[in-house]
Amino acid sequence: MAKNIVVCKVCGKPVKAGASVANACGTRCNKLLAQGVNAQVIASAKQAYCVQTIPAGFITIAQLHRAIAAAPQHGASVAKMVTSTGGDRPYLNISVKGIGKFASAICVPLIQAGTKTRMLPAWLATPQGMQAIASGVFTGAPKAHALQTAIYNKAK
Repeated sequence: MAKNIVVCKVCGKPVKAGASVANACGTRCNKLLAQGVNAQVIASAKQAYCVQTIPAGFITIAQLHRAIAAAPQHGASVAKMVTSTGGDRPYLNISVKGIGKFASAICVPLIQAGTKTRMLPAWLATPQGMQAIASGVFTGAPKAHALQTAIYNKAK
């Protein structure tokens, strides 16, 4: 028998914890609801990060995660990757909370319109990119996409 999947009424992600399932709202989203954040606010915030077509040379966050996990010798860790890319749900951090912390403009994830997939330049998965993530020094990074630069400058 198939189990019904309960999704959060705020962000749409599947929820599994008992109280979250009962409320149809995840723990973090429950806190956001108390601050007046709802699904419409989140959808509006995501639009700032959306592009119709992801530029050539971009990879998913999951692909970057796998590359970092496969090459620990370059010093990057998944935790440093998450921190450098604005943390969990960076669009909420900058749009709703008014804060944003990206290590560099090249670390601002873009979302392809109509999807949930966050994309970053593939350069971050190279040895130089992983060393930049590890050290926080992005001086050798290629030029960021115009939208990445705009979001980064807004987050400063």
